[in-house]
Formats: sequence, structure tokens, C-alpha cells
Amino acid sequence: MVVMKSDESVDDGATEGEGVLLRRTANYEFKGKHKLMVKTYQHNLQYVHLYTTRLNILKPRVLRAMQEKIGDNLLDSSTVSVSSNKSSPRKDVGGGAAAAAASPSKLSMGGSGSGTGGQAVTLVSISAIRPDQRRYAVVGTVQKRQHLKPSILKEVSEEHNLEPVLPRDNFVDEHCDQMFIEDNTQSLALTGNIKTHYLCNGMVIGAIGRENSEGEFHVDQVFYPQWAEQDLSAVDLNPKEDSYLMFVSGLNIGADYEPVTLDMLAAFVSGDCGPSQSIAKNIVRVIVCGNSLSSNCVDKSLHSQARYLSKKSTVGSVLPLQTLDSLLQQMAASCDLDLMPGENDPCTAFLPQQPLHRCMFPKSRMFSSFNTVTNPYHFSVDTSEVVGCSGQNLKDIARYSKVSDELAALEMTLNCQVTCPTAPDTLPCYPLGKNRDDPFVIERQPRVYFAGNCSSMQYKHTCEGNQLLLCVPSFSETKQIVLVNLKDLKVTPVCFGVSLI
Repeated sequence: MVVMKSDESVDDGATEGEGVLLRRTANYEFKGKHKLMVKTYQHNLQYVHLYTTRLNILKPRVLRAMQEKIGDNLLDSSTVSVSSNKSSPRKDVGGGAAAAAASPSKLSMGGSGSGTGGQAVTLVSISAIRPDQRRYAVVGTVQKRQHLKPSILKEVSEEHNLEPVLPRDNFVDEHCDQMFIEDNTQSLALTGNIKTHYLCNGMVIGAIGRENSEGEFHVDQVFYPQWAEQDLSAVDLNPKEDSYLMFVSGLNIGADYEPVTLDMLAAFVSGDCGPSQSIAKNIVRVIVCGNSLSSNCVDKSLHSQARYLSKKSTVGSVLPLQTLDSLLQQMAASCDLDLMPGENDPCTAFLPQQPLHRCMFPKSRMFSSFNTVTNPYHFSVDTSEVVGCSGQNLKDIARYSKVSDELAALEMTLNCQVTCPTAPDTLPCYPLGKNRDDPFVIERQPRVYFAGNCSSMQYKHTCEGNQLLLCVPSFSETKQIVLVNLKDLKVTPVCFGVSLI
């Protein structure tokens, strides 16, 4: 850990006896622009296209995970009959003509592998499952029914007598919550070997089991999508020189904390702090992961006033925004910088959040090294792909599940191959057109996968050390930034302290 204190010596860069420090550069590409940038917003679209697209993309990955687990013995569906004369008291939603026309998939998987007990497993749509004690394999989207989840219909319903909704940090009810799996035909209640409170809405999973007498699908095994391929062919795994990505989040300018730490941060990046010059010169890119302005900057009372009453009012975010612009100007003057929006920033709350308008940064925008980008953000630096969010996805998962640890929630989103699985159910997002890809599906396995605005710094190496999961701490709370060395994915936290003089 590197610790910077306010009483350390600060000079103007290189001394007279030293040569000029040259900063390393790196090749950069904004990889996800085609699906993260929203050019036009169409109000007449429904969210069903997003769920359908997500299921169509991830279903082949789930099937590959099933094949690896239970074996490659594929049977022709024409030899398998799933017809049954018994009526099913199934607890489901939907169906109709689509359910009646559903038929077994063209593939079913035999029990030559482990985990099936030697019994044949037939891959079918949910509407084709029958209560005949056969083992079926289905793939669908997780749907959790939680009566504590906020609902505008409940708030205005007369039968609830307009009872006020008490504020809650978590909406999990261990006794009443129920999980369903849904595909393009209908949904089906799940029971058995499945951890309801450790999954979230929007995840695409596979399940093997059988339907019981109560019309529920008793799960024996759960399968997650097979991870997307990680292209390491162009990555130099044995580089000779260090190359750092610097992550900082939660500046929360406008909050009540020592502003001198912001000056120390700018001095560190620019190399004006003597002890940090050897590190600063190898920082190739700075990623500001959202929440650059404090929530205190938003005066919500102005939104409820008539416009003529607030005409001469000064918006509370003007001065903090000027302070942020000055800070970004100092860092962008010496290093490439990407600014992501967050939930507190002056940007739409719909995901993917669009880049903050450059007109708000008159000083920083003068530098070509200053970039405003989307949230989520997908880019590559020297062929190392990096994907991450500003942290709304982890907070939303913690509200509607028991996964409260931020690193565990980040790993959950990686396992389900969706950066924001709870969008659009409990996390607002743009509706998706028929011909657009799901902006939250991970298409290629990133080398660095991060989330900003976390309570503390946490990280984990996976894929035999070729992948890093990183929780970037909030700077206003921890006074920490994080350096990631692309040479070996080594993580170095940098703390800024204010000592008494």
C-alpha cells in the first residue's frame, strides 16, 4: 500500500539534475459504443424484447455448461415423447396458444455424465413439462416474486387504504418469497435444490429436475451460462514494463470532507509529488467510476416549485461542478482520463447511462485526453479488455437478495454473464428495440471487471490469475484509489492522509 500525506514534500516534477519524466502511453479503444450509446429514445417500446434477447443470447451458453456437466450424449428428440394424459396442477403464469404449441427441443441430454444418476434428461420448453416423474432440463429467466418489493399499484390501491410504505434497505422475505423460471412459453414455480435468496431477477439459468404433484418444478441441479471466451492471444502476459490503470470513484464533491485530499489526488496523478513520480509516469489511464458529485448537490425542493418561483434560484451543483472541472483539468493535462456517470451525477438514471455532456466541463474539454463515457463501460487498453459499472448494479442486488458482500455480488454478475441482471425489473434502463443487442450481456470475458462506489476495496483473481474482479472504494469515505498493473494484474491501493501540522 502506498500512503500519501499532506506534509510530504511536493516539488514541481523532475529536479534540475534529473531528466524530464516521460509518461507511458497505451492503445485505447471504446469497445462497447455500438450497444451502450443510445442515439434515439423510443417511448413506445416494451421491455419484453430485452428479456427475449438476453435469453436468446445466453441460452446456448447454458446448454454448453449442461453438456460439460452431464455428458455429450445427445439424443434425437423424435425418439422421446413427453405426452401425458395426466392433468398438471402447475403453478405458472402465461401459456395459452404458445404453450399448447410448445414441443420438446431438438436436443436432449443423456445421463452418461456425472450428476444425473444415469437417468435420461430431456431438454424441453417449460410448457412441455409433465408430472410424469421424468427428469427434464429447462432454460429460462429467473423471476422472483417478493411481496415486500415496492409497487406503485400497491401504493395507490384502495384496498390497501393508502398505507404509507416504510423505507427499507432490503426487500427479502425468507418465508414468502418464491422463485419462478420463465421462457418464451410460460413460467413455472421452482422448489428443491435452489437458493432463492442468493439469486436475483433477470439471470438466465438452466435447471434439471421434475415436476411434483403440486405443479412445481423440483430442481436437482442449477446451471449458469458458460463464460464468454477470453481472448489472450494478443495480450503480452510477460511484459517488461509496468503499466497502470488508476481507478477512483465516489469523489462526492460537495460533501463535507477535507478538500485538500482532492489536491493531493491531482498532484499524485500529475507526478508533482516527489515520492510518487516513479508510479505516476506509468499510469496510462485514469477511470473515474461515477458519483463525482455529492447527492447533497441536488435540491429536490426546486422540482416541486413553480418555475417562476425558482427562476432566480442558484442550483446547488454549480460550485461543486466547477470544482470537479478544475480537478479533472489537472489530471487530464497529464494523463488520459475517462469520466463515467453515476447515480448522483447530472445524468439520466436510465442504464446504460449516457456520457455526461462536455459543456459542463469547459476547462477539461480543452484536452483531447478527457473523455466522457457510458455506464456500464467497456474498453480495451493494450489489448486488455476492461468492463465495469459505477456500482448501481451491486446495490440493487443487495436490496433484493441476501448477497450483501459487494465482491460476491460482482462475482454473481460475472457468473450470470450480465453486468446488470436486475435491469429493467428493479433497476431502470432504456427499453430495447428488436434489432439491438442486450447492452448488459458480457460478450467477451474481460481481463479486468470492476464496480465503483463500494464501501471498501476488495479484489479477487480468477482464471488462473488472468482475470481480476475489483471493487473500487468510494474516495470520499476511504480516501483510497486503486492502481491495477496490467503487467501482472497486481492491485495497489493508494491512501491519501491529512496529518496535523
